[in-house]
Amino acid sequence: MNDHRNVARQDDAAVSDAGLEAPADDEISLFDLWAVLVRRRWLMAAVFLIVFVLTFAYALLRPDLYTYSGSLAIGQIIEGDGLVPIEPPEVVQGKLAQIYIPAVIREHTDSAPTGARLNAAVNDDIAMVTLTAEAPAEQGTRYITLIDAAAQQVIAAHQQRIASARETAEATVRQLEETLATYQGLIGDLREQRAHAKRQVAELNTLLNESDNGQSAGLVTLMQNLITSLREQVQSLGKQLVELLSARAPVMEKLTALRSQLPAMEPTRLVAQPAQSLRPSGPGSFVIIALGAILGAMLAVFAAFGFEFVTRANSAIRKGKAG
Repeated sequence: MNDHRNVARQDDAAVSDAGLEAPADDEISLFDLWAVLVRRRWLMAAVFLIVFVLTFAYALLRPDLYTYSGSLAIGQIIEGDGLVPIEPPEVVQGKLAQIYIPAVIREHTDSAPTGARLNAAVNDDIAMVTLTAEAPAEQGTRYITLIDAAAQQVIAAHQQRIASARETAEATVRQLEETLATYQGLIGDLREQRAHAKRQVAELNTLLNESDNGQSAGLVTLMQNLITSLREQVQSLGKQLVELLSARAPVMEKLTALRSQLPAMEPTRLVAQPAQSLRPSGPGSFVIIALGAILGAMLAVFAAFGFEFVTRANSAIRKGKAG
């Protein structure tokens, strides 16, 4: 029994040793990696120099691109109980991209740069659309003209809508003023009738108080009935007056709101005239050269290991065929 256990332990130890030693053949030491880099140093230098020279040439020869931009503030019109943009900025952006900008480029075919492109972006905080383009300084005047022309297309389209909206709002104001004048007249008449009825009640009460001075009982009864009727009339006129005042209140409120909103109706306008940015857009030449150096170093390392792998693979294939 003990012999069997000793044999089993020896087998387990052998398996354990094999498992520990097997990965050693697959390990790659840092010295091996360094040896590959040293062996392929001329290849790495060539790849690095090619990438660096190309990047350096691009950084020196590329023209500086400037950003040209102009901002449109969307006008406001009265709709419902408040002011709203003439058109939502997203709609204006879509029309610029699909209608106005292509039309302007076609219209300025002779002066527009080849392959001219304008972009329209929406400002999320306010009702504003910004037109932008990137181009060299020598093409700046042409792009400024295109941006201004596209903006004028939007302004012209919105002028018709704001004129119609202003006309409608002014007509509504006139109608409300007439309605308010009618209410004012009716309220004035009711107040006058009510005041007159109250004066009659006071006069009759004075006469009634003098009934002890020889007035007949029939006349007194008549006067009392007349006072009761006049008091009912005063009460009825008071109710009518309250109803008219309640009906007048929303008319006055709406008229006041419209009068305050009319001056706030503004047309669509260029709040930032098309202009060139002060500095070129995009990364500078120094940044491009630095990025080119980093890219060249990375590609050089990849090329060294890639070439080493291909060389060893081909050698292994040849040995296999020879064996």
